[in-house]
Amino acid sequence: MNTNIETRSFSLKQINTFNYVLNIKGEYKYQIYQSIVETNLLKHLFYNDETNNIHLTLETAISLKNNYELSHNQCIKMIYTVTKQIEYLEQNGLVFYGFDLDDILIVNENIFIVLGTRYLLPIEPIDNDNKNMYIKMYNIPNTPYFSNPELLQLRKLPSYLNSKIGYYSLGVLIVFCLLKQYLLVGNEIKNKKEIEDILSPINDTKMYSFLKRCLNVDPEKRLLLFM
Repeated sequence: MNTNIETRSFSLKQINTFNYVLNIKGEYKYQIYQSIVETNLLKHLFYNDETNNIHLTLETAISLKNNYELSHNQCIKMIYTVTKQIEYLEQNGLVFYGFDLDDILIVNENIFIVLGTRYLLPIEPIDNDNKNMYIKMYNIPNTPYFSNPELLQLRKLPSYLNSKIGYYSLGVLIVFCLLKQYLLVGNEIKNKKEIEDILSPINDTKMYSFLKRCLNVDPEKRLLLFM
């Protein structure tokens, strides 16, 4: 049976046993393609300039939305591959400010690729030395399911938000997939004690330390560091 996937973020059509055509919806589709190629997440793919589709060779493919209950090792692999994409895009002036399950494709069972462009914005420096990097919100967007305090508390437009807000969103996503817990309640986040209680099953692990760095209340102190 052919694998055909349709989400709000992308469509993937299987042509034959290992060959697929990927259509990424929205802006920045070519930048997403580059983030996959330049980080060596996948090989045997090319961008068709005439159709704006990506042709690629895969063994298996499934949307994270259809397989979001992940093991500890799978979450480590997701952190590794998604972080490579995030870092590449940051270096090229773009950041994610949130994620949904249907933004992410699981390829060959252990490569997690963000294909959604709805929550991707350009970085804008607000000082002359480019040390403080932000994204500018001109309107209140559709809130990603895996969001962050800065976006949830957004009240003034236009506003500059720290470019690391998406790190918190990635932490919320990992907690959801690994521990089956959701850290956001309406327009609020769980308090520090509630989050500690949720993370207690993985205390004293590298995963715990990674999540604590992502979920720091101070966005300037957030890091994507698994060690």
